[in-house]
Amino acid sequence: MARPPGCSFLGATVAHVPVTINSPTENLSDIIIDSGSDITLISMNTLNALVEVPKIKKGQKINLVQVTGKASISGYVELDLYFHTKEGPVKIKVEAYVVKGMTTPLILGNGFADQSSLSVK
Repeated sequence: MARPPGCSFLGATVAHVPVTINSPTENLSDIIIDSGSDITLISMNTLNALVEVPKIKKGQKINLVQVTGKASISGYVELDLYFHTKEGPVKIKVEAYVVKGMTTPLILGNGFADQSSLSVK
């Protein structure tokens, strides 16, 4: 389908994948696999909605640079993410930095994807 100049992005969408957090059956959420993000992020709202909220640990001070501005974060949580496949659930452990006011529930960044040789089919 031909697009007018400046509109090559039309019809493009990010890779949304359903996951459950810290349980094979509870805490259903969407995760975005983001090749532009160096780290994995979870929104404070998603974290607080979990059946059992993990303790936020002190991590590195990270400055997030976004299209709309900057934010500083330093707390992270350890999570088990369950991806439900035809062959059964696949569990991965991640460290996710907590971001207040983030509208996306979860972003899986390159840090995990690179270390685990993850690819999207």
